[in-house]
Amino acid sequence: MGRPVISVIVPSYNQAPYLEATLESILHQVGVETEVIVVDGGSTDGSVEIIRRYADKLAWWVSEKDRGQAHAIMKGARRATGEIITWLNSDDLYEPGALRKVIQAFERSPDAAAVYGDYYILRPDGRKVLKEKIDFDWNICVHAYMMTPQPATFFARWAWDRVGGVDESLTHCMDYDLVLKVGKIGRILHIREPLACFRLHPESKTSKARGHFRRENRLVRERALGRKLGPWDPFLERLYLAKAAWRFLVERRRLVWRKGGR
Repeated sequence: MGRPVISVIVPSYNQAPYLEATLESILHQVGVETEVIVVDGGSTDGSVEIIRRYADKLAWWVSEKDRGQAHAIMKGARRATGEIITWLNSDDLYEPGALRKVIQAFERSPDAAAVYGDYYILRPDGRKVLKEKIDFDWNICVHAYMMTPQPATFFARWAWDRVGGVDESLTHCMDYDLVLKVGKIGRILHIREPLACFRLHPESKTSKARGHFRRENRLVRERALGRKLGPWDPFLERLYLAKAAWRFLVERRRLVWRKGGR
């Protein structure tokens, strides 16, 4: 048997300034077989012309009105055939060699449900700021914060299918919801290397609609926990944030020791 194929879905809408760089970061990955699917929401800013230039390198693409990002991702997922599946927003980037590292992680741990890595914040001035993560802990994830960066997270197809992929009713926290569901059914592994760049710019969803994000975040947490959040949950959040900070120090110290440092 050959190496597994990674299906990368690129949901996009009016992201022409960034789309080409995103596609190049996927297509320039070496030593892996990728299936690239672009789902455009009917852009009017020149995105379609960019997509057409890459059409012969894409497994499938479409440009038509959709019901939002989660709907676009699932539209692409229904076309995907890879053993590993993910999505990369059309303003984000993969680091060179990232997909090869993901393949190797799944080959070492074929029972893994998902793999994620560290990542960079790419600032508007071009500076890259490394964000190191800790190994996955479901309780930290649900009580404290979303600990798996979306552009650096990859799912085994069996796990994606078992939980039904992303929830199309969500607009901001579909990645958080998906990770919590997958984390309940299988192991989520962490690669201690940066795999992707999250581009920060004024029009990114993270920079807008923060109130809606908070409401949706609460909904996802309550569904995962099977109960309403109560007055004790702020205490649990602080407790698990402290645990995350302690785990970060311990894991980084072990990494230094393994590399022969002090």
